Amino acid sequence: MNTRDITGLCRSPTLKDIYGYEECIETHSAWILLCDAYVFKIKKPVKFKFLDYSELSKRKFYCEEELRLNSRFAPEVYLKVLPVTYHDNVYNLGGESKHIIDYAVKMKRLNSNYFLSNIYKRGLSIKKDELQQLAMQISSIHKASDICSLFNYNKLKYRLRQVLELKDSIFKVFGTPGTNMIETIIATSNRFLDIHKDLFSERLARHFIRNVHGDLHAGNVFIMNKHISIIDCIEFDPTYRNIDLLDDIAALLVDLDFYGRADDAKMFLTSYNKQLNAPHFFNQTLLNYYKMQRAVTKLSVYLLDKTNNKETEYGYGYYTLIKKYHTLLDT
Repeated sequence: MNTRDITGLCRSPTLKDIYGYEECIETHSAWILLCDAYVFKIKKPVKFKFLDYSELSKRKFYCEEELRLNSRFAPEVYLKVLPVTYHDNVYNLGGESKHIIDYAVKMKRLNSNYFLSNIYKRGLSIKKDELQQLAMQISSIHKASDICSLFNYNKLKYRLRQVLELKDSIFKVFGTPGTNMIETIIATSNRFLDIHKDLFSERLARHFIRNVHGDLHAGNVFIMNKHISIIDCIEFDPTYRNIDLLDDIAALLVDLDFYGRADDAKMFLTSYNKQLNAPHFFNQTLLNYYKMQRAVTKLSVYLLDKTNNKETEYGYGYYTLIKKYHTLLDT
C-alpha cells in the first residue's frame, strides 16, 4: 500500500462507519489506524538493513509473526490478521475478496494516557505495587521464554554499527561532536565485546540468552488499574529478540533514566531480580553496556522517524544518556 491507498482506506465505509475511524499515525515502518475500540496496524512496503517489508508476502508473514509473538505479552490486545482489499474502487478490511493488496494486524485499542511513557510525560507516577507487578510479570515471561542454544556476540557490534547509516542526520542535529561521539561509542563497544567475550558464553550457558521481547521501552508498557499489557514485541528479525534478559530490561531502564525516575528503576530491578531468582544473573558493568546500546537505539529511532513530532529535547535527552553510560563503561 501507499499513502493514497491508506487515505482511501481511512475514508472507506468499513473504517468510518463500522469501526469509527479517528486518525492515522505514521511511523518509519507502519501506518497505525486508530478507531473507536480497535487499532489496525499496516506495515509499509519499506526495506532497511534491519527489516524488510518490501513484498506483500513478507508483510503477511510478519503480520502473522507479530500476532503470534505478542500473544506471549498481551494476548487480550492482539486479535487477528485481516486482509486489506481493493475492488471496484472500494477499500475494505477483512472479507474474502481475491483482491488483496495488503494485511493489517487488528488490536484492541488501549487508552494512550496509560502507557508508561505518557504517564511520566505528564509528571505522574505509578504505584509501588504496580511497578513491582510489572517487574514480576516481565520476569515470569522471561523465565518461560525459549532458551537460545546459540548466541553470537558480534551481532551486538552490528546492531550498534547501524547507527552509522544515520551519520548525516546525527551531524545535522548534533554537529561534529555528535558524529565523533558515535565513532567513539562504537570503538568502545568493540573493545568491550572483545574483552568480555567469555562473559557472553557464560551467560549463554546459564540460560540468560532467550527469545524475549526485544523492544521493551516505556512506550510499549500499558498500566491501568493494575492491568498490565506489554505490546509491540519485535517480529521482523529474531536476532533482535534472541538476546540477554539483561539487554531486554535495559530498554525500560534507559527510559526510566530518561524520565528521571531513578527510584522506580531501582525498585523495578530489585523486584525483577527477586522474581527471576537466578544466581549470577545481575552484572552492573554489562547492564551499563546494554543501556548504552539501548540509548543509541532510541536516538536512532528518533533520527530515522522523519514523520515524528517529538521535540528536540527528546533527541538530546538520549544523546546525553549515551555519553553518561559510555563514561560509566569507560572508567
